Amino acid sequence: MGLVDSGTGDLYVGDAAGVYLPETGDLRPATPPPDFDLQTALDSIALFEALGPQRLLFSHYGPVTDVEETLGRSAEELRVWVDLTRQAHAEGMDLDHAVAMVRDRTRDRYAALRGDEATAEQFELLSGAPSNVAGILHWLNRVQP
Repeated sequence: MGLVDSGTGDLYVGDAAGVYLPETGDLRPATPPPDFDLQTALDSIALFEALGPQRLLFSHYGPVTDVEETLGRSAEELRVWVDLTRQAHAEGMDLDHAVAMVRDRTRDRYAALRGDEATAEQFELLSGAPSNVAGILHWLNRVQP
């Protein structure tokens, strides 16, 4: 869900476009269980872009003025995390192993995880790999049991 401020052109995206960390410019998906659905998430991002907002306002921090690039990254991150989690699911990994694999293969995508420990902990707290992978696995179990 997003809310448009018709007076400013701002779009309040909450976590629907992910979690944005302004210190590093990182954007990570927010896919906790039980409600994640890839097509709904991608459709929401496309709708947000079609609205032509001036800025995006995320739940944690903001605003972001580079709307098109940020929404494009949001969709890309969703696809990366879903593809990796789908691979783990196909290989029969349990949650802990799936989280470890996804975390390992996405680590280089995020400056926050290569920086100082406090920033890495903050990023993980805001959009933790265990919760994100669990949400995607929950969805995969519904659509690909």
